[in-house]
Amino acid sequence: MKKLLSTCKVFPVKPNSKMPAVKRFNDPTYLGLSPNSIISWLKNKGNIALIIPKDMLVLDFDPREHPSAILKESFDKLLSWLGFKTTKELLQHHLVVKTGAKRTGYHIYFRLAKEEALSHFTCGKVKGLVGFQLLTPNKWLTLPPSVHPDGGEYCIISKHTEPQYAPAYLIPHLVSTDLPEHLDREVPLTSITPEVLAEHILVLLDPTDFRNRDDWLRLLFACHYVTGGTALEEFTKWSMQDALYDKPSTRVEIEASWNSSSLERKTKSTGGTLVYYVALHHPKEAIEVKRLLFPELKDAEFALLSQRLAQAVLERHLAQGTRLIYDSGDEMHAYLDGYWQRVKTAYLNHLCFKELPWLRDAFDEANKVEDKRLFVNTVPIIQATCYTSENPILDLTREQNIINLRNGEIVFDEDNTQASFRPHRADSYQTSIADLVYDEEAICPLFDRTLLSMFSDHVDPR
Repeated sequence: MKKLLSTCKVFPVKPNSKMPAVKRFNDPTYLGLSPNSIISWLKNKGNIALIIPKDMLVLDFDPREHPSAILKESFDKLLSWLGFKTTKELLQHHLVVKTGAKRTGYHIYFRLAKEEALSHFTCGKVKGLVGFQLLTPNKWLTLPPSVHPDGGEYCIISKHTEPQYAPAYLIPHLVSTDLPEHLDREVPLTSITPEVLAEHILVLLDPTDFRNRDDWLRLLFACHYVTGGTALEEFTKWSMQDALYDKPSTRVEIEASWNSSSLERKTKSTGGTLVYYVALHHPKEAIEVKRLLFPELKDAEFALLSQRLAQAVLERHLAQGTRLIYDSGDEMHAYLDGYWQRVKTAYLNHLCFKELPWLRDAFDEANKVEDKRLFVNTVPIIQATCYTSENPILDLTREQNIINLRNGEIVFDEDNTQASFRPHRADSYQTSIADLVYDEEAICPLFDRTLLSMFSDHVDPR
């Protein structure tokens, strides 16, 4: 990375940390460390970081908080965008750095051609790639051979040690279709055309009912939201049907509010706002407006979401299905707190609910589905994965010479003459637990005194 270090701004970071060691590292007047200073800082166990230049992008792969099956799906999709079939090809053609995190992440560097550097990229999640963040120019990232706070060292694992040009067919997947940051808007669940807004929603509303400016502004923001900002003319015509707004200055005022760069700081007005205002005056029509703004997913999309939610629950809470048993008697047992307990569907609903924020954050389409409907479809997938025709918990011939305690299991041999202590194991199939803790160093004074008194006449009673 010598060329990269010599041509980009590199600044010092505190040892075993991601905290900059200088406050003005992002100040344009700060020139960063010289090559000699970098060597000296690293010798003193310090870390280093880079300000990403305008002709470079970095994909940051962070596997934390995502199920491995879905991460593999995302990584395979990235390889296809790059025109590769295997990870080995990626390592042969591009600079890849392994981070030092406990659950290993990766930084994949790309150079941009001059015309590509003019494109608009947004720092953050990459649509379609779960677990990936796009780091854009002026952002910064830690460099090898820095040491991660988890204790591991950043290191290059690819053939190339300098960033290579991004394939032309990758760029369209990374270019942002959003407005620049100062005009950024929350993306609507669905977008409708200005004509649909005018003919199916605004036609139901009387502009004279919106003479209160706060209500009028909320409606304006909601119309902007659901049309992606394309319905200015339709909203203006609707407003000017009221004599209060039918004056020359109105058009200028509406346009100023519509194009306001502080729109996102106003009241959060979305499709739900439109449904609310329609419901106040036309309750029956509000049902159709809701369907128009929040269409249900296609069956295939819905099934895929359910599958992904099931994968997350199985991987994060049920050890890939080994901690849940669903038998032919329609009974479920879950391995919780060191022993198997009978559970109901509500337990699986609870696990689904815990993973719901991740699902909605990772997949935009998940925001269009009601929780209850999603759970109803996901629970049977989990049960099918954990189904067994013969429940081992009910097998009376299984090993019984175990005392299950709060901190582990005492296991006796067949003759009950020898015992050993081991951590809890799901495959012991214990269905109860004693509220006791095993302590190998514990003493029992009363027992010791009793034995001593019994053997007090012996030459060496101890």
